[in-house]
Amino acid sequence: MDEEYLVRRRSLFSLDRETWDTFAIRSGAAYTASYRWLVSRWLKGIGRKRVRLLEISLRRPQGDEKIAQCALESGAGEHSFVDGLQILPEYQQLWPEIMAAVLADVGAGRFRYGGTWNIEPPRHEEAAKIRGVTVGDARDFFIQLVELSRWPSWDRYWAKVSDSVRYESKYAPERVPGLRLVKYAGMKMLAALPSFASLQGSSYSRKGINFSQGRELARYAYYGLICADMKELILAHADAGVLAGFFGAQFGRDLFYIHGGQRAGNGGANWFLLKEMTRLAYDRDPNSRFVMGNFDPKVHDESAGGGLLRARKALRTSDVPTSMFTFTYAPAAR
Repeated sequence: MDEEYLVRRRSLFSLDRETWDTFAIRSGAAYTASYRWLVSRWLKGIGRKRVRLLEISLRRPQGDEKIAQCALESGAGEHSFVDGLQILPEYQQLWPEIMAAVLADVGAGRFRYGGTWNIEPPRHEEAAKIRGVTVGDARDFFIQLVELSRWPSWDRYWAKVSDSVRYESKYAPERVPGLRLVKYAGMKMLAALPSFASLQGSSYSRKGINFSQGRELARYAYYGLICADMKELILAHADAGVLAGFFGAQFGRDLFYIHGGQRAGNGGANWFLLKEMTRLAYDRDPNSRFVMGNFDPKVHDESAGGGLLRARKALRTSDVPTSMFTFTYAPAAR
């Protein structure tokens, strides 16, 4: 007997934030699935886009059972899934059926699925099998992350990173006078953001990448304010000034490395900082994933991104395949 699915529409501002986030975390979603992030998207899209939330349940004689949820950002004739479908682990195999139920509720249109932090398998081949769906452009790539659960302790993990990284991080406190890490939160985070943006601008300049410090600073401040309880800003200070920085987000068990920056000739302060961030992730949850970003070998530019890629591999990242794709949905006429 086929399962019957019930799709309920929810209002962003009548929703219980903790309930939404807890479900997203159980589903293994990224921080971009969080309630605070959705609020930030709603604010940015006022007058142009709207954010709709859907909860998907299985109909049961004893009562409906919620098994999935999702958010869509709609505007300019297109619907974009924000971090994809968030499905409980025991129901992941029902992705095509759940997607079909969502599309039947939303109706015909153009859609975009997947994201740069979306940790789930490629879905475009499954989507193509749904009646009424025509897949357009599809991009396969990888999310690079450290699966800390692979090691029985943080010390055992750190023993497996590259020799050069362990050396640089170990001796940085001896080589860099006054080296210390400072975490910033709330209004203090806003005050420290210019120092971080300067570090990132320095890193991009060395790679020949265009960087608008003013624009990026405004973006950091915007998301830092709205998502303050998730965002993490840690700077490596020394007698010589601020040498390296980490701007990330904690969501559930996972720590996301969103942006970083460093001064040239920092004496290993950047590796000391990353060492302590992986330790922090493990201490918070030994099953944590330290998520470092994405990698697309088809568009990789070694001159701009080679150093970053080598740094991730030195920390023993795994490549988790995923995809982003567009599609149209046209339900069959009844």
